[in-house]
Amino acid sequence: MAGLTVGHALDPGTRIGPVADASQLAANLGQIKKCWSKGEVLVGCGKLSKRPTTGHYLSPALFTEAANLAGCRARRNRRAHRLRDPGRRL
Repeated sequence: MAGLTVGHALDPGTRIGPVADASQLAANLGQIKKCWSKGEVLVGCGKLSKRPTTGHYLSPALFTEAANLAGCRARRNRRAHRLRDPGRRL
């Protein structure tokens, strides 16, 4: 996960763009808090990042030791972070 650079979606060095909007950011942070409160171990960041451009930048979160995978599994959401494929045109 160290190689996943969070940043502006049009920056060629960015692998993960910003969260779509404030409501999605709140939902993402709520999910991270929910999993953490259930005793799951956060080994990936899952923290807000400051960048030179305006946006909601959140590093990916990785949990281990999940007792209930159904409660805290990654949810598919097209508005959430998108892994940018440098070979694909936007």
